[in-house]
Amino acid sequence: IYVWSPSKRVLSVLAVALCQSSLEQYNIDANSITVSGISSGAAFATQFHVIYSQEIKGVATFAGVVYYCAYGNVYTSLTCMNSPALTNVNLLVSEAKSFASDLSIDSTSGMSGDKVYIFAGTEDSVVAPGNGPNIEEFYSAFSASIYTDYNIAAEHCQPTNFYGAACAHKGGEYINNCQFDGAYNALNYLYGNSLTKPSSHSGSFPGLYDTFDQEEFFNNNAKSFSLDSSGYLYVPSGTLDNPQGCWDWWGYTGILNYAKNSGPQPKGIKAMVDRLVHGI
Repeated sequence: IYVWSPSKRVLSVLAVALCQSSLEQYNIDANSITVSGISSGAAFATQFHVIYSQEIKGVATFAGVVYYCAYGNVYTSLTCMNSPALTNVNLLVSEAKSFASDLSIDSTSGMSGDKVYIFAGTEDSVVAPGNGPNIEEFYSAFSASIYTDYNIAAEHCQPTNFYGAACAHKGGEYINNCQFDGAYNALNYLYGNSLTKPSSHSGSFPGLYDTFDQEEFFNNNAKSFSLDSSGYLYVPSGTLDNPQGCWDWWGYTGILNYAKNSGPQPKGIKAMVDRLVHGI
């Protein structure tokens, strides 16, 4: 999952990762924070946005699924991924409203007007492309501003226009050259078509590359919540080498509140965002 703020070009890769310093505060516009992800990261990005919609202003999902479609059950998660036509989106909308009423997530009014970018490759054999319209239907119920890309013949991947395996390839880094700049298209939409498209993709990117200690955000026991002890921070970009690591969007950590603000992963990531933005 990527937490991005364009005002000071800070991208924090908060995740399953390895050395370490404490996470520090940066001069970040608290009203410009969005989250993005691919696969389980996309599911978690949606989850994080719904939980904290009063503060998170947008979300980009690549090969993701709709909020809470797994109902905390691995078998239901597989049905959600493989047979999106069986997902009752109206029921999930009702679940979100119910969670908001008991303060388990932010008021759903926080999603109104938020930017939502949805990518679903037509050749995705891991997360069926019909999940894209399900995400769209869910957010439409809360009056979000939505942009979709459903027509790229991509397998399960993060699409680029310069790097990676063939667009129809499954596996490896899950980064495929589809002659489509997914990251740019997503972030450009989230930030009002205000970004400059990269003119080249070679050379190094200047800035701060660092790791930080994630343990303090997870009661000094990050591994018990399926996270590494370290996270990565790059100002202004970042990456990590763990294509098989999954965020908890279906309850595999055994935590029933995984999709609520009391869930360990959302709560820990929110604490990181608060540190970056507010120095808390």
